Parts: sequence; structure tokens; C-alpha cells
Amino acid sequence: MGEKVEQARREAREKNGDFVALRALEKAQEAARRRGERPTSYGGKRKKAERTEITPLGDEVFTPGINWDREDLGTGARPSRRDPHALSEILAAFVKDSGWEESVSGGELKARWTEIIGEANARHCVIESFKDGKLVLNTSSSSWQAQMTALSAVLKEKINEKLGADVVTEIAVYTRWK
Repeated sequence: MGEKVEQARREAREKNGDFVALRALEKAQEAARRRGERPTSYGGKRKKAERTEITPLGDEVFTPGINWDREDLGTGARPSRRDPHALSEILAAFVKDSGWEESVSGGELKARWTEIIGEANARHCVIESFKDGKLVLNTSSSSWQAQMTALSAVLKEKINEKLGADVVTEIAVYTRWK
């Protein structure tokens, strides 16, 4: 052990008088080191956080081995539930657990707006707001308002196809160009 650690222990013993407890701890640590055990960063049992379940990639594989009585272990060359998952699945579960689904959908809608409705339409129709599935559009003139209102059912279908089912449930079109 380092010299500073030993000095700190000596000072703690002199100050607190915990000779017996500290010596027992040192003996237990030394015995664990001799057995090949390594210290961990967390000594207690962790509670499982409430999380969205990610669909396992493979079958549940249990091959008897050293810890054959533990149900959470699976080994072998076949896919198992312990295999890594795609980053997209992990991020989707994180977004859902955080309650950010609508914010992410709204951001993606704004980022892909020109791609979704086309460049000519995007010059005359912009997103004013998106909340609770209601998309409010702002057009440059009443003729563009009439055209976008007529296309709103097709537009809603196209947005939901590109971004996921039921992202947009309602579309309102106004002429409030700034």
C-alpha cells in the first residue's frame, strides 16, 4: 500500500482508537486479495430501475456450466438474451423512458420538413407548433392555406409513414406569415 494511505490509517487509529475494527478489516481485505478477489465499486445490492424492456435478440440459452443454478446466466455460441442490442433499440427505450417521444418526434419533423413536403411547399408553408399530436402550419397566403388544407389528410399520412404511426393526429393550417 502507498505511504500516504498508511499514514492516514495511523492518524485515524490514533484519533479514533478503532484499532480492532481497522485491523479486522485489513485482515479480511488481505485474505480476499490472496483468494484472487478484486474490490468492486459498489458493495450493496442494486435496485433495478424501472425501464422499458428491449426485445431480446435471440432465444433464451441456458447451458450448464460453473454457475448452472443461476437463471440469469446463459452461455454458448448461439444467440442469447445476454447478447448486445442495437444502439437504436437502446436509444428508443431511453427516449420512451425519459418521456421525450413527442419532443424527439417534433424535432425530427422540423428537421425533415423540406424532405417530407417538398422544397416548393416548404418555401410557403412552415411549422408553427407541434404539441400533443396537433401540427399547426403557417402559410404565406390564403391560396397556400387552401392548398395545404386540401392536402392535410395526405400530408398527415405521409408524416406518420416517415416518422412512425400516430405522430401527427391533427393538422391545422393558418395564414399568419411574418
